Amino acid sequence: YLNRDCSDGLDVDSRIESAGRAFGALRKCLFSSLHVSFAAKRAVYTSLILSILLYGCECWALTERLLHRLRVFHAQCVRAMCRVTRKHVWEHHITTGELCARLGLDFIDYYIDRRRLGWLGHVSRMDFERLPRRMLSSWVPHGRPIGCPNMTFGRSIRTALDRFHIDRSRWPELAADRSAWRQTLENRRPPDTFFAMPARARPPSPRIARTKPVRSCLARTNAAMDISLQALAGP
Repeated sequence: YLNRDCSDGLDVDSRIESAGRAFGALRKCLFSSLHVSFAAKRAVYTSLILSILLYGCECWALTERLLHRLRVFHAQCVRAMCRVTRKHVWEHHITTGELCARLGLDFIDYYIDRRRLGWLGHVSRMDFERLPRRMLSSWVPHGRPIGCPNMTFGRSIRTALDRFHIDRSRWPELAADRSAWRQTLENRRPPDTFFAMPARARPPSPRIARTKPVRSCLARTNAAMDISLQALAGP
């Protein structure tokens, strides 16, 4: 779902509502129970609640306001699983990080970035004839308007790459190796063998927007995309 301003607010609110209903249905018998271990709560929460909450988050362009809503929901669920109220938090100065450590969970930012990078690696390994792969490296040949631009998918990906200590200029080399990319997402940093590999030498080139060959390539890409869309639409 998209708002009129092309933001993901409606989709985020819908995901929070659906995940909240699922968490509430299991709260009394599972998440707030004294007879269920933290490991079992963590397993159900990560496999069920987070799957509902973050469905489709790979394509979200989250602003700080939308990300704050997800953080608040995650913190509420963590407090419920630890049986800690807001009064306990205020009186004993308990942080969300301490409660996550008890359960063995991470902050919601980690789960979002991991899903984003997983989808990024999957798309980057696609054949260039597929539409998602074309959209990944396409751009709009127009000048940027005055003022700060809205949050984009590219800015979200750059933030996720920095959090996982992945070089922005070399991430396609790492994503080409599926096993190394998965290992990076699990360990939150690229494998040591990747740092030992020399970077591929690339000749210096002028700015993309000012080269005629790239503009002709853009025209061919747009034409191929139009043909693909017409084929999907049918007669």
